Amino acid sequence: MLPLLTVLLLLPGDVLGLVPRSETGLVGAVELLSLLAAIFSIGFLGTQRIWFERVFEGRVLTPREVWTLTWGFFGRYMRLGLVVGIPAFAGFAWLAVYLANGAPRTETGQVILPAWWIPFWLIYGFVLDVLLTFVTPALAYTTKRVREGLNIGISLIARTWPQSAAYVLVPPLTLLALTALNPRGLPALVSDLLAIVSILVGLLVKGSIAAFYLRQVPTEPA
Repeated sequence: MLPLLTVLLLLPGDVLGLVPRSETGLVGAVELLSLLAAIFSIGFLGTQRIWFERVFEGRVLTPREVWTLTWGFFGRYMRLGLVVGIPAFAGFAWLAVYLANGAPRTETGQVILPAWWIPFWLIYGFVLDVLLTFVTPALAYTTKRVREGLNIGISLIARTWPQSAAYVLVPPLTLLALTALNPRGLPALVSDLLAIVSILVGLLVKGSIAAFYLRQVPTEPA
C-alpha cells in the first residue's frame, strides 16, 4: 500500500500532460486534485518514514493512522520547506525582476536566461538533497523542531562518514542523471511511466535511508 499511495499522490501532476487542453473542465479537476495531493504529500513525508519503521518491525499502519499522522507531520515539514527554500525564493524573485525589466528573447519569443541559471538550480538541488538526507527522518523519528532536526541530520553525516556516503551521495547523483535525460523531450505517456519508476526508486532509497538512521539513532517504536 505504501508504494501504491505514494504513486497516487504524485501522479496527478504527471498525468496532466495527457489531458487535452481543450477539455478545460477535466484539466481544472486534475489541477485541483494535483494541488490537494501536493498539500497532503508534505506531511506524508513523515508518514512514509513511520510506515517503513512499522514494516521493519513487522507491524502495520492503519488507514486512520496514515490520515492522522500525515496531518500531524504537516507543520514541521512545511516549516522545513520554508527554511531550506530561501535560496529558491530568492531565485524566483530575481526571475520576476529579470522578466519585468525586459528580459532578452529569441526570435520565437522564448526568454533567454543567463548562463548561471541552470547550474544554480542543479547545484542547489544537489546540496539540498545531500544536507537533508537524514533531516527528514530526524523530523519523523526524533524531533518536531526544524532547527534540531537540521542539527541531528547534518551531524549524523559527519559522524558516520564514510559509512553514510552512499546514502548521502547516490540519491542526488541519480537525480542529476535523470535530469540529464530530459524526460520532457519524450512523449507524455513515456515520461509518465518514467516518473512512476522514479517515484518507486526514490521510495526504495527513502527506505534504506530510514533503516540506516534507525540503526544509528535508536528511537521508541512509533
